[in-house]
Amino acid sequence: MALRTALTEAAHAAARTKNTYLAAHHAHIRGRRGLPKAIGATRHDLLIAYWHVVHDQVDYAELGPDWAQRRRSTEHRTRRLVHQLQQLGHTVTLQPAPEQRAYGPKLPAWSPDSHLSAGGTAHMEHCYVSVPHDGCRFGFSEG
Repeated sequence: MALRTALTEAAHAAARTKNTYLAAHHAHIRGRRGLPKAIGATRHDLLIAYWHVVHDQVDYAELGPDWAQRRRSTEHRTRRLVHQLQQLGHTVTLQPAPEQRAYGPKLPAWSPDSHLSAGGTAHMEHCYVSVPHDGCRFGFSEG
């Protein structure tokens, strides 16, 4: 029980520090899960960091408050995937991808009568409804 108490006190202290990984991680979890979960996660981070310092006999290295964003960045993911392919014996050449549309295929230009068929009735050859606020897309095609 004494270890838990000591780690809890250290977690509270780490959460109050500025521009550190532990403070940023604590704030991130506190916003999503609440204070008790954030303290538990910070205790865990401290214990894991302590284990690595003692087991590997290395100095503590501060990751920085933006470590999570750097870890999930496109550049980091690209480097990691290229390295994995090279480890498998592949030669990797990267080229930028062509620009892609966010929602569905390119639709023909709209005109007031474009939805009417030759007989004057509504003809729905392509119909896409985009709902950008939640990213949903519904579409169907008759023909």
